[in-house]
Amino acid sequence: MPKTQAKTVWSISTIVLIGMLIAMEIVCERLISIPVGDVNRISLGKCVVILAGLWLGPIGGALVGALSDILGALIQGNGISPIITLSSMMWGIIPALTKPVLRKSKNTMKTDILVVAIIINSVVSTLFLTTWGLITYFGYTLEAILPNRMIQFAALTPMYCVICVILYLSPLTRMAANLTEK
Repeated sequence: MPKTQAKTVWSISTIVLIGMLIAMEIVCERLISIPVGDVNRISLGKCVVILAGLWLGPIGGALVGALSDILGALIQGNGISPIITLSSMMWGIIPALTKPVLRKSKNTMKTDILVVAIIINSVVSTLFLTTWGLITYFGYTLEAILPNRMIQFAALTPMYCVICVILYLSPLTRMAANLTEK
């Protein structure tokens, strides 16, 4: 008899958690942010997407990243860039890929793994994908935006690391795990 693959179905509490994380990301990224020039802002929205990926896995993290980017752009009246939406999704996917290793690690090792994942993610998303999306869809030149993107990378990456490590190692992770269990 052939093996049947079990379907993954999210519980109501998981779907509610996804909706809350999307709302939190939009508030943190779009409303509680400090604009820096035309294309940069200082915000904590990406921390929400990173935690979504760590708590819900790569699909849940990608969903929170994509929907919060699309809804946030529509709320602000901005255009939707598929490349920038992909960048937002990566904030939830890359950290989530470390989940199997994180489960087996001690807290000090978890900190190192998370920091490396966030730095890799920041390079991929902030320096490469978002910059490419701004150039492709909004007509900026690389020379005009790269210096500010580098400053944003240097300023926000350590902040994301500290906040995400503290929150991931806190009781919030246990609470999120209890919500998402079937």
